Amino acid sequence: MLQAIADAEKDSDVIVLAQGSMALLEPQLTQFSKPVLTSPRSGVAQVQALLA
Repeated sequence: MLQAIADAEKDSDVIVLAQGSMALLEPQLTQFSKPVLTSPRSGVAQVQALLA
């Protein structure tokens, strides 16, 4: 999975880990220079914003 992300990063502005299970990779993604979004984190942030 990390190799696939590295390959995709070359042609991407942002990395999106759309499946909740992929969020487990987040600690290993510091090697990438592009922003990384994860569905659990961004989903919870959106819910918090809507409830605020």
